[in-house]
Amino acid sequence: MNNLRMLFGRAKGSIAEIMAQEHLGQAYRPRELPITLLDQFKISVPKHIKQFLRENWYSIDLFSFELKDYVVQNLIILEVKARNHNPNPANIWTPKLTSNCYNIYKTAQRQGYVVKYVEVIFYYNWEYEVKCSDLNLSAFTIDDGHVQFRKRIPSESN
Repeated sequence: MNNLRMLFGRAKGSIAEIMAQEHLGQAYRPRELPITLLDQFKISVPKHIKQFLRENWYSIDLFSFELKDYVVQNLIILEVKARNHNPNPANIWTPKLTSNCYNIYKTAQRQGYVVKYVEVIFYYNWEYEVKCSDLNLSAFTIDDGHVQFRKRIPSESN
């Protein structure tokens, strides 16, 4: 029998993205949607937001919009990470981003878009918790798939 808490790789992350999407409400998961969706929204999406999403469609976990009277005011990007609950905070791993995602989120923040970090924590017996906060890039490690590429992201103040 398989154990969700013991899964590594993409499956656990995909499950976390779907759980975050359900928990947060109106959020879109680009991985499962055609990019043509951007031209089918019934709401008015500014061209610069559509362009940003088109360029980064397959790198963003979830996105939503800040709306006012059915007009998009801003883009909200959600980076979702899954982890198992660990009662010892000293044993919690630093979350990782690829350098590509780091650059996308850095650009998004510079352009004034809202970038959030969503953490789905799996507990025992099917319990889970979803935490959402502003994305702090200096709290992540860059990991492009091999130990030699891993590096700590410097804090913004350095």
